Amino acid sequence: MSNRRYNEKIVDISGEIADIFGESLIYSGKYRMGYMEKKLP
Repeated sequence: MSNRRYNEKIVDISGEIADIFGESLIYSGKYRMGYMEKKLP
């Protein structure tokens, strides 16, 4: 495998990880907000 193709693969994988990580951050943020709202009287 050439260096260039290897770099492209790494960029693809890190992009996917960033997407998953971003989605989970948004999800946990929404969950925490909902949790805090429920705890408030």
